[in-house]
Amino acid sequence: TQDQSIHCVTDHTERQTDRQTDTQVGIPKPELLARLSHQPQDPLQSICVVETNMPSNKTIASTSASTGAAQPPAAASPSSSTPAAASSFAQLGADWVRSWEAETSLSAELHECVRTVKEQCADSQYRANLPLPSHLQSSASTSVALESSPSLPLTPTDSADEQRSPINLVAECVGMDQSTRIASMNDFYCWRSELEKEKHRLQEKPYTDYITELNNYYGRCSEVQDLIHTALKYIHTLEIQHQQVSEKTERIHSACEKLLGEQTQLETFIDSLDEALEPFSELDAVTASVRTKTQAGPATLDPEFLATLSRIDSYIERLSLNNNFREAEKYVLAYKSLQRRSIVLIRTHVLNAFEHTTQTIMGQLNELKASNDEVKQTELFSLFYARFTSLAQVLRPIIRDIEDKLKATKNPQYMALLKDLQQGYVQQRKYLLLGNIVGNLQKFSEEGDVEHLVRTGSSYILRLSHKENDLYLLFFQLGNHRDFCQVLTLFASTLHSTLRPYVIHEKSIHQLYVYGTILKVEIVEEQLDRMMADSEKKLIAKCVQPVIMRTLGDIHERLLFVTQTFLRDAVCGYRPQGADLDYPNKLIEAFRREQNENSSHEDNVASIYQSWYPPLEKTLLCLSKLYLLLDRSLFEGLAQEAVSDCTLSIVQASDTICKQKPLDGRLFLVWQLLILREQITPFDIEFVVRVKTLDFAPVKSALGGLSDYIPFWSKSSSTATSSAPLAPSGTLWNRLLRSSPREVDSQIDSKRELEETYREAIHIMIKFVTDPLLEPLTSFLTKASAFLNVNKSSSPATPSAAGSTSSLLASQQFSKPSQVTELHRVMCERLEKHLTSSVLQITLYLRGHQRELRRILGMLSSAIAQQYDRFYAVLEGNYSDAERDAMHIDTREEAAQRLASYFAVDTHALFTLCMGSSTDSSSSSVTEDQRLVRLTSATPTTSPAAPTASVTASSPTASPAPPTTAPAAPTASPAPPTTA
Repeated sequence: TQDQSIHCVTDHTERQTDRQTDTQVGIPKPELLARLSHQPQDPLQSICVVETNMPSNKTIASTSASTGAAQPPAAASPSSSTPAAASSFAQLGADWVRSWEAETSLSAELHECVRTVKEQCADSQYRANLPLPSHLQSSASTSVALESSPSLPLTPTDSADEQRSPINLVAECVGMDQSTRIASMNDFYCWRSELEKEKHRLQEKPYTDYITELNNYYGRCSEVQDLIHTALKYIHTLEIQHQQVSEKTERIHSACEKLLGEQTQLETFIDSLDEALEPFSELDAVTASVRTKTQAGPATLDPEFLATLSRIDSYIERLSLNNNFREAEKYVLAYKSLQRRSIVLIRTHVLNAFEHTTQTIMGQLNELKASNDEVKQTELFSLFYARFTSLAQVLRPIIRDIEDKLKATKNPQYMALLKDLQQGYVQQRKYLLLGNIVGNLQKFSEEGDVEHLVRTGSSYILRLSHKENDLYLLFFQLGNHRDFCQVLTLFASTLHSTLRPYVIHEKSIHQLYVYGTILKVEIVEEQLDRMMADSEKKLIAKCVQPVIMRTLGDIHERLLFVTQTFLRDAVCGYRPQGADLDYPNKLIEAFRREQNENSSHEDNVASIYQSWYPPLEKTLLCLSKLYLLLDRSLFEGLAQEAVSDCTLSIVQASDTICKQKPLDGRLFLVWQLLILREQITPFDIEFVVRVKTLDFAPVKSALGGLSDYIPFWSKSSSTATSSAPLAPSGTLWNRLLRSSPREVDSQIDSKRELEETYREAIHIMIKFVTDPLLEPLTSFLTKASAFLNVNKSSSPATPSAAGSTSSLLASQQFSKPSQVTELHRVMCERLEKHLTSSVLQITLYLRGHQRELRRILGMLSSAIAQQYDRFYAVLEGNYSDAERDAMHIDTREEAAQRLASYFAVDTHALFTLCMGSSTDSSSSSVTEDQRLVRLTSATPTTSPAAPTASVTASSPTASPAPPTTAPAAPTASPAPPTTA
């Protein structure tokens, strides 16, 4: 607490007098703070520091002068002071104290601190330890007591006891004795000098200590540097020694490596020598091992025996490569003899295992059959494959070792051994399964029809082939697998043998189609083709597919024969009944069923098919089934024959109908040929058959000249000479040799023939309609043309002659204006009556083929328009305007409109009328002409779908062009189904 109080007084005094002290005394604040900071432990020293900072006489004098106070004369020196001087000095000190007290007034807290300091400094323990210079202690008796009160000003007239200097005040504050107190300024300065020295010493102590420490560090660094130099010398010495040791070590390593290399060479030589001598030294041991296994029997084969066999193979290979060794051939023969004995032992062991397993399975199978219980297929499969699967786990190491040896050495003995093992396995499997397969197929044939046999039997053979392939691969991996393929083919052939009698005796095209579809789609395409892409199942497909394709070929062959028979009997040889040719009543009845609201779409389609001619329907149905089943080459020939036969049958039926209904017969032909043409369009084939024939024309011409040689030859001598005509070197003989028959390639295109027949039928039908209809007009035009041609050839070509010719034509009996007027009236009546009925009939037949209907009606309109063009050309060239006006005939435009109105048929109204008259038309009392009259009376005058024909004189001979593209398929007559 004492130290804290002293420091509080000192710090507060420093803060209060900072500016005045720095200015008056000239001591910088940082220096004062440094001085104070170096005395934290000695309270008296802190007070002395404060006392030391008090100004000297000169400083006080200068301070008094600056403040306007009276300046007493300065003393010469502290030692020569007088009482007056002392009084003056006291006055100055009192003034200084007053100014100091005024400027640095202490607070109550600081007064309390001073009082505490004074109380603490009163103790003797602090007085005894106060530092005081010796020269002050000697002059303590002569000290002048200066006394000043902090609150009262000092005056020169104060008493001697009360006049104390500020220094004595400080000394009193610190508790100094009267003997050690400062008596004069000189003592003060001496004391102050000592204090300053001490202060400077204390201030310089960190630096001196730091210098001392640096000197110590420098000495230590010098010692360390000396040590480093010494260590470097030692390291250099060590490097030299290390280099020497390394060189010696390398020489030792080189020597060791050389010795190791020599040792390795010697060891290699010893090993090679031992390896070369091993076949010679191990012969007795190997012979004894093989003899032991042979005496024990084949059932004792173990991995040690396989290792012995591997050693025998390696010894044979080494001795064969080093046949220059002494007695190498002898040892090779010995080892080969051991190898043959080992192979025989392995063959016997494996084949006995196969046979024993087969006999065990057969015994169990006989027990199951003897129990009269029905054995399921799953139980049979488990019985046939479980024991062989277990056997594969036992024999697989032996067979795998043989396969590895065969793969590495290509030894023919191992190849023969593997082949014998495969043959033995295949024989046991064939003996075990063949009878069961035949019995199962026979059971399938008894359970259902042939279709069930084809589907179930094929699936059974494929499943069996899968099982056999998996079991075979458990035993064998290498080899050509020829024997296994043969047994799979044999298993599949049982299916072919079972199906062949049914196929040969089958007479239904549909059933043969079903058999072929099952084999081709369900078996070949869906299963065997995928197996061919799988490497593990490819072997099954290679074995089974040829048998399935052979069965499918038998079906195709039988199908071709049955189809040809069907075409011959049901198409070419078809004898139609009365209802088959009842046209157009069949069309009317079909349309009546179509218009029935209660009929379904299937009924409508069936009604369309029922209106077809039966051979046409049968032909298309047959082709649609065979298209996806037969090969392209087979189907093309069959389709060509079918189309030709169907076309011929339709033509024959048309001729039959024409005997009673000529127009219906021709329309029937056009309609049926159109359906046939449209329905064979989806078949992407060529209906062409290439035929090769022999042309005997050269031979015929050569034989024709035989008569020139016969007379000469008959008159010759009876002895044959080389000059005889028929001799090998004769003239006739050479001519016959050069005149051999020629091979001629020809094509029969039934589709092209169908197109030609169709176009011809259209033209015949149009001609049949137009010839009776236009007969008066055609007769008039023929007479007029003949008359004009005769008169033109007999008269000169002059204008007057031309006018006379025209007047002559008008004056003829057949071509008078009145006759022309009558002709025009008759033609209008005929067109209105007969043309409309013909258009109605054509529309009735071709109602489902709108495109062809428009085209045919356009051709009919064009044919009539051509005759009218000729008629108007004759009128305009041979009659005057007055004569034409007097005839009261239609103009070209009116004639074109009238002709167009005849072709304007409202199909809906027509069909409604046909439905209403279907009952009457089926009666025998109604003739065809009466029915056509009814149809004519119900015909409207306009229709947007009617073709238009323009009557122009610019193209009197124009004829309608044939269609450039094939007509679209009819929407009302869908194609027959292409699949079953």
